[in-house]
Amino acid sequence: MKIDIKKIDLNILIIFFMTLQMASIGFFMALSSVSLAAWVLLWGFKVFREKDTSTFRFLFKEYKFVLIFVAGYVFVELLSRIFAVFPDEALIGIKRYLLVLVFFANPGIIKSKESILKYLTIILTVFSLLSCVELYKFAVNLSSNLLTTSFAEIRIDYFSYPITNAEMKMLLLMTTLPFLISKKTYNISKRYLVIILLPLVISLFLTQSRNVYLAVFTSLLVYGIFRNWKFLVSFVLFISICWVIAPDSVKDRTRSIFDLNHPSNKSRLVMWNVGMQVFKDHPVIGVGDNQITEVYKLYKKPESHGEGSHFHSNIVMILVTTGIAGFIMYLLFWVSLFYYTVKDYRKSTEEFDRALLWGIILSMISFNISGIFEWNFGDWEVVTLLYYIISLIFVLKYINLNKLTNDGKRKII
Repeated sequence: MKIDIKKIDLNILIIFFMTLQMASIGFFMALSSVSLAAWVLLWGFKVFREKDTSTFRFLFKEYKFVLIFVAGYVFVELLSRIFAVFPDEALIGIKRYLLVLVFFANPGIIKSKESILKYLTIILTVFSLLSCVELYKFAVNLSSNLLTTSFAEIRIDYFSYPITNAEMKMLLLMTTLPFLISKKTYNISKRYLVIILLPLVISLFLTQSRNVYLAVFTSLLVYGIFRNWKFLVSFVLFISICWVIAPDSVKDRTRSIFDLNHPSNKSRLVMWNVGMQVFKDHPVIGVGDNQITEVYKLYKKPESHGEGSHFHSNIVMILVTTGIAGFIMYLLFWVSLFYYTVKDYRKSTEEFDRALLWGIILSMISFNISGIFEWNFGDWEVVTLLYYIISLIFVLKYINLNKLTNDGKRKII
């Protein structure tokens, strides 16, 4: 039987592999990577077969500066790797920017607002099921672990590194939370959304990731202050009650966020100081993101666990690896992205659009706050989800403009 390739709906295959990539990133890196390769090849074939460049033209018209600054950052990163202090195999790391292709692919693949929430829910459900497994393992091992350490030092780390685990769940939580708080009902019941989110929230807390605690707390305060004062009051009361009933070990760990003498904090301060020394010696395009430990050893011998693997901060790491040129591009990327998202939000009239855009804003805020204390911009798993979530800004705008086009009121290009 001969298969007519022209009749195959590539959109279905692309969205299947893209959703699989996102859903499996938390527990099966190889499957996620294969899924990325699959949808990129299918999407490339689709663009070639259909000769349709409308999404490219749409992005360059509506979000031009975001793309310019992304391209600028990648270009500086490429230069920094070519002229790296340790240049051998430095260019291999540039492959992580394949993830940015989701910006161009998603607007032409996801066709409706209902689909946006549907695919998000599928990804969220997989992470929730994964969280249930983590909570079960945590409960089974709790009694034996408590014999050797305090509760606040027991971290969920069964499928991925605790901070990576927490940041992925943080992004998904922030993106979907406004749909739960919204007065309007969508194509997923809020009751089911609560059931899905609950294991994820509990397991996020049990990663004991302080940078994520701070990021979530700050993001929700911002949401309450600027969007929903009733939520703000409820959130403050909830946090207050949790603080009263929390074990002393949990309180001590939370207070340690601001303790400069805490071993983890002290180690970061040492690394940041070394990072600034490296930056001063390589201020323009940095040392290149390659063999960072060897670069670190040129300035200081690593003494604590994890010291020198990277600089545990997006700001410091980008200054070190790409210099001031890369940092400016990185900063302008985020400024332009926030500008466009807030602009789209202020123009939106539908509650779905406002909920989704607020969720994306919260995810971006939480990512950047968490990234002050961790190199999450270089974490493949985290940025996989981050870029997907950012792409939904473009998807939403593309759907709205297509709707106007079908009504005969406006053209995309």
